Amino acid sequence: MKVLIADDHPLFRASISHAMKAMEDDLTIVEAGDFEAAAKIAEAQKDFDLVLLDLIMPGMEPIEGLQRIIALLPQVPVVVVSAIENRRDALQTIDLGATGYIPKTVSEEEFVNMLKVVMAGGLCLPRHFSERAVASTPRLEVSHSRFASGELLAGLTKRQRQVLALLAEGKSNIEIAGDLGVSDKTVRFYISAILKTLKVRNRTQAALIAVRAMEIFPSDSTQDTH
Repeated sequence: MKVLIADDHPLFRASISHAMKAMEDDLTIVEAGDFEAAAKIAEAQKDFDLVLLDLIMPGMEPIEGLQRIIALLPQVPVVVVSAIENRRDALQTIDLGATGYIPKTVSEEEFVNMLKVVMAGGLCLPRHFSERAVASTPRLEVSHSRFASGELLAGLTKRQRQVLALLAEGKSNIEIAGDLGVSDKTVRFYISAILKTLKVRNRTQAALIAVRAMEIFPSDSTQDTH
């Protein structure tokens, strides 16, 4: 059994490796400390049986990193192992193609049992999450094309532009999280990345840039917003 463990904490990677040995004797483990390293490994090696992936790592935004690994290894089960124990985030990762979501707070025994479910072809979620809710998780695509043409704003990802559009409307982190179907912590992560890209110090400055861009690039009702 060959497993890719991608986590930016070496001690946690070692802990996962130890737990994995409890379920498999013939085990080959390949480690990555960030999304870029994981992607390079996934590009070069296609014979993995399982990927264990932390969402919060350097190199990419959480959802984009997950989507890239899934795209590179479409036939390999990808299980998110995260310190974020949030039902909405867990369901979103499943909706995007992950085959499991395991909080880092679970015991070693429960961790192994959840992985056995995945290796048997099932879907693993924490016991207090409902698989039935996956299909009904709301998705809202916010119109952001009106300022996507700006040179500076073009450096943002689609999701970052969506968040910025909602910032420009004066919405709070909690309101943005509700509109986009993600957690408040994920919204804070996006906003941090937006501020860095736009080279501003706070959300108010970022929102002003967005408002000015909307004045320069007015919306077109016939334009595709997806």
